[in-house]
This record gives sequence, C-alpha cells and structure tokens, in this order.
Amino acid sequence: MLRRIFHTSLLFLLGITVLQAATPLTPANLRWFNIPSANYSGIAPFGNNLYAVVSDTEPLDGYYVWEILQDSLTGQVVEVNNRGFLGQPPLDVNGDGNSVRDEEDIIFCPQRNSFFICGEGYQDIIEIDKEGKRTGYELPVPTKLRAIYPNYGFEALAYDSIRQEFYTTTENILPADGALTSPSNPVQAPLHLQVFSAEKNDSTHQFVPSREYIYHLDAPQNRKLGQSVTHGVVAMTALGDSRIAVLEREAYISQYYSGSWVINKIYLVNMDEAVGTNVEKRLITQWKTTFTLVRNDWANYEGMCLGRTLVDGRQTLILVSDSQAGYGVGPFRLHDYMRIVVL
Repeated sequence: MLRRIFHTSLLFLLGITVLQAATPLTPANLRWFNIPSANYSGIAPFGNNLYAVVSDTEPLDGYYVWEILQDSLTGQVVEVNNRGFLGQPPLDVNGDGNSVRDEEDIIFCPQRNSFFICGEGYQDIIEIDKEGKRTGYELPVPTKLRAIYPNYGFEALAYDSIRQEFYTTTENILPADGALTSPSNPVQAPLHLQVFSAEKNDSTHQFVPSREYIYHLDAPQNRKLGQSVTHGVVAMTALGDSRIAVLEREAYISQYYSGSWVINKIYLVNMDEAVGTNVEKRLITQWKTTFTLVRNDWANYEGMCLGRTLVDGRQTLILVSDSQAGYGVGPFRLHDYMRIVVL
C-alpha cells in the first residue's frame, strides 16, 4: 500500500495523470449457453435484461433478442438466452443469399421507442421498430461520409439518451483524407466523429447533423502483411455523462493462421473536453488474443454496450465477438465470446 501511495504521489508531482484502469473479466464462450455461432457485430440494451444483437452476415435484416444475466457483485455473465430473431427480407442479397446491407451496430432510442442500425454496405443508419421492420426514417448522413474504402465504413454507433445525440465514425480513414492506416502506412488516421442531435422543440424527435470532431485512430502495431489485416474503430458506447467508450480493434491473420492475433483497446472520450474540433482519448484497458496450434482464444470483439450496474456502483460494458459463424475446421475453430469489462 505504501509503495502504491508513493508511486501515485510521484506521478502527481511529475505532472502525469493517474488513470484508473478498467478490468476485463474472463470471457464466456456463448456455446455454454447454446447460442448459435454467427457474425455478431453489435449489441444494445433495451430494458428488463434484454439486448438486441446484430450479425453482419444474415439472410434477413434485423436483430436477435437475447436475455443476459450478470452477477450483481462481479458483473460476470451468468446466463444468456436466445429469444429469437426479428427482421424482414433485405433490399438486396449477395451470391450467398445474405443481405448486402452488412449490419454492424445497433442502438435503442427510447425517445422514439425504436432501434437504429448502421449498415456498412449502404453506409446508412436506418430506424427499425421493435418487430424488426423498417420505419422509413433514417439519420441524414453527410455526403462526404458515404464515400468510404470498401468494408471500412460505419461499424460503430452510440446514442446518449440524456443529451439525445447519436455518435458515429468510420472504421478507418476516408479516401478523401488519405490512404488506409495499415502495416505499410502506419499513421494515426484522422477519423470524422459525427454527431446527430435532436432538433429543438420537435416532439417527433427528428435528428440532424450538428457537430463534427476529429478522432485520431492509433497507428497499427503490426508491420507484417499476412493473409488479412484489419484495423479501426468498431464500436462506441455513450456512458450518459458526456463520455464515450471507443473500441479500437487490430486483427492480424497469418498466411497459415497459426500466429494470428487480435488486439482490442478501449478508450474514453469526454465530449465536453474537446479542444476545438479535436477530441482527446484516454486508454483504460487493452488485451490480446491469439490463435496457435497450442492456444486458441482468438476473439474479434466488434460489439459493445452498457451492461448492468454492480451493487458497488461500478458500471459494466458487455462485448461480443465475431467468430465468422464459427470459422475453421475441427478443433481449430473460432468461438463466439462475450466479455465483460468493469469500469
């Protein structure tokens, strides 16, 4: 204890901000709860321990309904029940019969009693009702945000129900701003963090683009070109107190799979502390998962939302991974994980 106090005091005297780290808990394999493998990419709470979950590769547009129970003391996942899928036929399908909309994230908007889902395929953010049907309303996405590098568009969507504001950004840089951040171009890419605000004195709760900030993506740590490399912002969650949790993901898949890894980082951004058009971020936790012949905890976390508040007042985040529908052969297969992070 004395060593910890001395260390903290020394950092304070040196002018270094002392940060309180978040705690990632041991992940839970969703097969323990008989949850089918899919391409889970987004998750959102909507009351009574119910969560809407989207998968980016499905024959229908819509969402799964999960009941998630957490331990009140630790936050660990106790039970997950799949209540089924709500949706409708897509506007278009690919050669595999799946929707080309590529649904990546979902939020619940209590003011409209509906969900909003961002789709990377169309680079749009549409509203659906609780039955999974399109309402015809969508957020007016600025034209410049629609011109993206393929598969590097809207992966992240957050909503602050107190401020009545949506937040989103592209996964990686826009072509108008430069080349993709990658092992061959390891730069801190400027991403456009777009805010949509409710129009004043509008009882129907229409939203308009209101502000834009620049969020700087970390430069990738990887310098090798494997079978696949992916890097960018994949999820955001509004904490309801001017702060947003931002999930950055860097994935490296080697030519022969063994040695592949994923690094996930969670940053906090305080929107009230933006300097001009720039927002500052603060790292609160990170972890790395790997795939080798003797170890396989490889998990590509893409969905993140608020979980329950613990009895001691701490807030939890729930994260879900995209296993590409359990991709692999025999024992060498990816798993669907749920991970709790305690703030």
